[in-house]
Amino acid sequence: GTGAEGEAPERLRARLAAGGPEERAALLDLLVRTEAAEVLGHQGPDDLPSDRPFLEAGFDSLTALDLRNRLARATGLDLPGTLLFLHPDPAELAAFLGRELAGDTATARPDGPEGSGILAGLYQQAMADRRIDDYLPVVSSLAKFRPTFEDPERTGPPPRPVRLARGGTAPALVCCSGLSPISGPHEYARFAAGFRGRREVSALPLPGYAAGEPLPAGQEVTVRHLARSLRAHTEGPLILVGHSAGAIVAHALARHLEEEGTPAAGLALLDLYTWDNLAPMAEWRYELVGGVLDRQETYVPVDDLGLTASSHYYDHFAHWQPSALTTPTLLVRASEPLGAWEDDADWRTSWKFDHSLADVPGNHFTMMGEHATATADAVERWTAALPG
Repeated sequence: GTGAEGEAPERLRARLAAGGPEERAALLDLLVRTEAAEVLGHQGPDDLPSDRPFLEAGFDSLTALDLRNRLARATGLDLPGTLLFLHPDPAELAAFLGRELAGDTATARPDGPEGSGILAGLYQQAMADRRIDDYLPVVSSLAKFRPTFEDPERTGPPPRPVRLARGGTAPALVCCSGLSPISGPHEYARFAAGFRGRREVSALPLPGYAAGEPLPAGQEVTVRHLARSLRAHTEGPLILVGHSAGAIVAHALARHLEEEGTPAAGLALLDLYTWDNLAPMAEWRYELVGGVLDRQETYVPVDDLGLTASSHYYDHFAHWQPSALTTPTLLVRASEPLGAWEDDADWRTSWKFDHSLADVPGNHFTMMGEHATATADAVERWTAALPG
């Protein structure tokens, strides 16, 4: 990329420096949309409106890095790998670039280990020292000081699900964010790409991962909060989807919807390990933490907010129990172990209630990364075969 309307980076930077606030804002908006359109293979910036979320437009972790690199070259700024996840549409990203060029960094979220907070820095140190088991209870204790809410109706407007793909075939898919320190709608971006043009896919963010957001006071409050978002912003039949601990959230939400008399059309559990089958996840706990740390560059950084939110949710969802549902259920399993496994018992996950089963390529992480298309195809085949 050569910047807005094909300009060389040096000339673009000179225009940005010389222009007034309005001209600079217009130039940056055009720059972002031009480079984004080029990354996605569109004809030009008009194909990407300023308010269209990047994830919905088709960006995933790899193309997000491509756009970050192009914008860094064009502006001369040192930009984080998590740029698109922290500034989710062209208008927000252009405004952020304008603040950075003006030297106003007060609104930037810290990126990387050195700016992520003391708890996150110690988390990485505990991982390096193989002391995660000692450290996580410390985070759990500190998380209890985070503000919480009891009544979702009094927390302001219900949050809107983040749309990740458009399509006209019903039912739509709604993904539930996981509970890790880097969880959020972005973790389903590559999975959602497999449905683009075919079926609408959105994701429900969990509160408490962003500055100023209180945490739900418990599991039931969390589920009521998510159900409120569905009632306000979705129509028609829905398939609930969750990967890993996000599948715990999806199951709890499906159970809640059944109790309300508005059941989901289906529930897709992607490599969910239940509390009575945790031996592989316990064995691979360092691989799991390592996977989180490795994905900071293409997800969001591990920071103190995410770390304490994750600990809070895991503490409350420790009381979750698997249960039989009338909602049709699919279990999708990874076909490769995440780490070494010496036990004679099967390391693969299982579900003891009525369900369909699909095995897909990849391990617990890569089934949603490099192999996300195969995972999406498995969910699509099952969804298309559902009655009604």
